[in-house]
Amino acid sequence: MMKKFSFSIIVPCYNEQASIGTAIAKFDKVFKSLKNFEIIIVNDGSKDKTLSIIKRNKNRKIFKKIKVLNHKINKGYGAALKTGIRNAKYENIVTYDSDCSYPLEKIPEFTKILIKDNADMVVGARIGKSVSYSTLRSIPKWFLKKWICWIVKDDVPDINSGLRIFKKVSISKFMFILPNTFSFSMTITIAMMISGKHVIFRPINYQQRVLGKSKIKPIRDTLRFLRLILRTGLIFAPLRVLSPIIYFLSFLLLFTLYSDFQNSNISDKTVILFILTTGMTFFSTLCELIVKSSMRNN
Repeated sequence: MMKKFSFSIIVPCYNEQASIGTAIAKFDKVFKSLKNFEIIIVNDGSKDKTLSIIKRNKNRKIFKKIKVLNHKINKGYGAALKTGIRNAKYENIVTYDSDCSYPLEKIPEFTKILIKDNADMVVGARIGKSVSYSTLRSIPKWFLKKWICWIVKDDVPDINSGLRIFKKVSISKFMFILPNTFSFSMTITIAMMISGKHVIFRPINYQQRVLGKSKIKPIRDTLRFLRLILRTGLIFAPLRVLSPIIYFLSFLLLFTLYSDFQNSNISDKTVILFILTTGMTFFSTLCELIVKSSMRNN
């Protein structure tokens, strides 16, 4: 019965010497009765003892299911996931963070949901009964969630959960837009939902990282957060994002036209505003049509 519920688990690691051993031990416990799966650990250029600790677990029964891939340099969370996806032998892909903050036991359940409900992706939404977030992360996540919901025109319970399962074929055409950074998870969520893929969210518990150190840096990640907001908007909803600017330019154009009408003369300012307004309207509309066409084809 479990044979058809096969999956490849992608585990990105960067300087996770404090947690990777615990993660492997949990894999050994949770998946001991399963057969058709593999675990791909992508060591993303770790400079600590992550790789040696992985090898130290070679005597565990689970280790024969583990494939270790190495990046010579740190390429990023998304890059590690993409390396794992490209090397996965099963169609169903699971992403799991090595810090053990997500409930590992949900993976077999999500795999069954993916197949039985013919979904393209099942996401573990961190809205369960026991969820622990740092205040530093919860505030920007709230703004980002509102922004994403506005873009996809739907409710998104969790925009960037690190625990999800999806069909490899469902994301193959999105790989070129998926970033190498932590925004990989959010981008794939938006791409799947905008393109009309069947995405299911299921509540899970979540605990704040207790093993190892978080890779989040407030100042650096705040700047990335602002760039991310602009980037996602322009990629997936260019017309909606640029509409306020177009409206503002249109207002200025009407104002200058009225002023020119009073003076019976067309000023250079009016001509420039007309070119800017029509140009931006045409550009954003064209981008919107391209995005919708591309998403439909996917």
